[in-house]
Amino acid sequence: MSIYVICNQCEGHFDFIGGFDESTLCPVCEVNDWNYDVTEEEKKQLRHTAKLKEKTKQGEKPFRETTVGEELYNKTKQWRHIIRIVNREDDEYYEKITDYETGEVIKEVLENLSDHQGHGADKKD
Repeated sequence: MSIYVICNQCEGHFDFIGGFDESTLCPVCEVNDWNYDVTEEEKKQLRHTAKLKEKTKQGEKPFRETTVGEELYNKTKQWRHIIRIVNREDDEYYEKITDYETGEVIKEVLENLSDHQGHGADKKD
């Protein structure tokens, strides 16, 4: 069974296939404030992100990770389209972030993965 909901906090649109109940937290902003009255027009605005991890052996760190889709930028609460490829095998990091509304490229980076430090989870507060 599939349930379409909109988060009242971040306005994320989600299609949960099983595993959803009233206590489920939003995967983007981690609150529990759902709008269950989703129109067919609003269903067309669902946000999707695909993540792929490529490994050679079980338990090994992936040699390549790819993320493509929409992410909510928490500082501005705006949706952005992202393409992110972490290629450990070839020591490459690629990221392209595009404004979801305008299509404007906000950031595009291609660099050695070994030079890509102090970002994301590695960032020092």
